[in-house]
Amino acid sequence: MKVIITAAEILERDLEEHFMATTGYDVRGSLSYGDIRDDTEFTLDEEDARTLGLLQ
Repeated sequence: MKVIITAAEILERDLEEHFMATTGYDVRGSLSYGDIRDDTEFTLDEEDARTLGLLQ
């Protein structure tokens, strides 16, 4: 199973630190530099989605 989450959702759910620890990607930094937009989608595998608390 794959889970899709946008950059805005990551920030809204206060997941940015966990997301960076899990994936190594700096969402807030990338947004501030204009590398991505709020609606940029990230696809997570089931294990990463569970780690971030997106799946029960």
